[in-house]
Amino acid sequence: MKKNYIILIALLIVVSTNSIIGQEFKLPEFNANLELQLESFDGDEMEPFAGYETPTSRFSIRHASIEALGKIGEKFEYGIEAGTATCLAGGQFTLMDASVLYKPLEYLKVGFIKGEILRGFHLSRDCGELLTAEKLRFAKTLAPCHPTGAIVELDYTFENNYGVLLQIAYLNGKETGNIDEEYDQNIGLILTTPIKGLAFGGYYNRIKANYGTGEGPDYTMQNGNGMRMGFGAGYEANNFTLRGEYYLLEGFYNNPFSGTLYEDEAETIYINSEDLEMNAFYLESGYSVKTGLEELVAIQPYLRYQFWDKATNAYGDHKVSFVTMGINFWMDKNSQTLFRIDYESQLVAPDGVEKDASLLIVRLQKGF
Repeated sequence: MKKNYIILIALLIVVSTNSIIGQEFKLPEFNANLELQLESFDGDEMEPFAGYETPTSRFSIRHASIEALGKIGEKFEYGIEAGTATCLAGGQFTLMDASVLYKPLEYLKVGFIKGEILRGFHLSRDCGELLTAEKLRFAKTLAPCHPTGAIVELDYTFENNYGVLLQIAYLNGKETGNIDEEYDQNIGLILTTPIKGLAFGGYYNRIKANYGTGEGPDYTMQNGNGMRMGFGAGYEANNFTLRGEYYLLEGFYNNPFSGTLYEDEAETIYINSEDLEMNAFYLESGYSVKTGLEELVAIQPYLRYQFWDKATNAYGDHKVSFVTMGINFWMDKNSQTLFRIDYESQLVAPDGVEKDASLLIVRLQKGF
């Protein structure tokens, strides 16, 4: 198997080298993004314990990065983004995204990427591109952020505006970055319809993950296989946004229950991490009201509901749900400046478990 990888990489290098020679190198286009925000928490009654700290209100740099996008001739595209974000590397300066893609056809790309992978509508977007301020509560359980690997992507439009976006990805695992020990195999699909703004999407993901070691005498979380899949629909037209997706999961990257998960009320039976099952869904909508003003182009109120059953095959109640509501203020015609007010509150918590603190986010996003 390793020999096959070596041969494949060698062929790609030879083909790429021969293709690049003689191609015109174009200077890249540079972009910058900055997101500053206030996070304010309210209502957390939990006492601090090992591994848990009461959330504190703060000002933060949510995201700050510089991006370069360029081409070599007409066949090669490349991009790189570096910066800092509170959701990556503990807020340290790091390489966020990078890609080198070869286009043998106008609608086909092949290459290597570090960044978002096609896993439906929501998970394929960067945080700053979402309708709401932050991703779903279960997003990191569904998929790691900004993985690295190889992709093949087909983006083709037929007659009558039918279109298909298909992406196949073979990626490193989350912890070791070694595809012999861990891997992330994903196929994603989005179909656009003749109805303007209406699309259907889905994905299937197989993983082998390093689960670490859990608690309990019979409880082990060694490397194991897992599965994720999701499907849904989205509509974005006539100033209206409506989107929803449903997810099924088996196996986890970590143990979200600290060894307390069991199947039988009378006897504690720990479930191996690769056998744990989840389901989740969300539904969100927003509407943009045009103002006719240059300083405030549009106002977009929105609402999102999300549900997460953390263990469908375990005894007891593991269901949580959240509601997110807010408003986006679009400050210029090029959609480069966005002011957000976003509030999220937990509706349902498992029996005997305190609800999470409510979170208010006030953010200013600016693109350059």
